Amino acid sequence: WACAALRFYDDSLLAHLDNLAASTAARMSPLASSSLLTSFAKLGYRDGRSAALLAEQAALQPGALSRQQLCNVLWALGALQSAEVSLAKSLGRELEQRLMGEDEHGARLDYSQVFHAGMMMNMQWKTGNARTVMGLSGGTWARMRDAWMEVVEEQGGQTSALQRQVSEVLDRLHVEHSFNCATRDGLMCVGISVGSAQRSVALEVESTDHYSVNGIHRALGERLIRRQLLKARGWELGVVNAHKWNRLNSPWDKALYLAGVLSTCGIKSMERQDTPPT
Repeated sequence: WACAALRFYDDSLLAHLDNLAASTAARMSPLASSSLLTSFAKLGYRDGRSAALLAEQAALQPGALSRQQLCNVLWALGALQSAEVSLAKSLGRELEQRLMGEDEHGARLDYSQVFHAGMMMNMQWKTGNARTVMGLSGGTWARMRDAWMEVVEEQGGQTSALQRQVSEVLDRLHVEHSFNCATRDGLMCVGISVGSAQRSVALEVESTDHYSVNGIHRALGERLIRRQLLKARGWELGVVNAHKWNRLNSPWDKALYLAGVLSTCGIKSMERQDTPPT
């Protein structure tokens, strides 16, 4: 949990913790299991063998988990791409029963989290029936979708300072782009879209908070998930890493860096003989 909270990613340490978790999962409380599982998911650690064991342990005593913790476990299973159908169904049915007996006030984030989990499970299973598998009613799923769309709309109304910096360089490179473009299904918002109607290219501007604080600044779980979901929706991705961007001192260096990112998506913005953009 501390590693996730601090955004500290170390392969050897996480492998050791994963081995410990796998060997002691049967003795863990549901609360400890859900906390550890969620932490692995936030870090984007998918190489372990403890995820299914931890989720099973959490599901053994679902009544010991709060609504939020149940949602966390479902989200983590989707994020780690390790959701077994039987386990997702067990947890989903428990959540459905819990929602029937609880006040929905303040449940928006929990609802949006489970809808997000469903998107990831659909991608893993290559189906569109995560709602059915989880045993959630149509009404509950509709409320979860509405909660997710509220989050997406809020994101669509925001533009970060880093995105504006990137936009200024794109203008200098004469690259047409737009802010906050929705995917075709409307379930995601692309911060900066580049290209034409025939090609969907997302320029993902990722802040330092999206990366680990140590080592090579590895992208963490939520960013890895976002990239996967966008690719699954037909978008090509170019990633602007804030750690690299912030080390560039001149507009010319930033233009060269951005041109390199665009070239990975097949977008030519500069020739070798180009002079610094004015």
